[in-house]
Amino acid sequence: MNVGQRVTVVHGLPPTGHEIAVVRAVRGGKVEVQLRDGAGGIVTVPADMIDAGNIHTGTARARSTDPETAHLAAIAANETLSDHERIVLAAFYEVGRAGLIDHELESRCSLIQTSGGVRRKALRDRGLVEPTGEKRLTPSKRYAAVHRITARGIAVHQIVSRGAA
Repeated sequence: MNVGQRVTVVHGLPPTGHEIAVVRAVRGGKVEVQLRDGAGGIVTVPADMIDAGNIHTGTARARSTDPETAHLAAIAANETLSDHERIVLAAFYEVGRAGLIDHELESRCSLIQTSGGVRRKALRDRGLVEPTGEKRLTPSKRYAAVHRITARGIAVHQIVSRGAA
């Protein structure tokens, strides 16, 4: 991480579970960030709470001097999600860093487990969700991979949900 880099602080707390921030300093496993949540407060968080994925990807571009909304719009400009993909992405957004297994998608999204899994895979292939490396027990006592939303997924969800409102 570099000073001035835009990152996502994934904290899992309401209302969103994450905040977009700008890196102010990096010292011994701790990152000082200035939150972009309106209050603009400066906080120090453990480095593992930072998703430093490139939140400014995609074909559309925004200048470094453009407001945050322009960067989010650039990310989402080329993303088209089906209704079910929107529902699944929203579920990942709601749980934040905790992530979900496909069986949990079933109960949260009112989709059968295999349908939720197909949508989760499509979102993973597009870089909107990622495996955490963790596993959880399913109702049948088998282990399933946990996935969580990425910084790109957060940005796409924010833009797509604004457009749906």
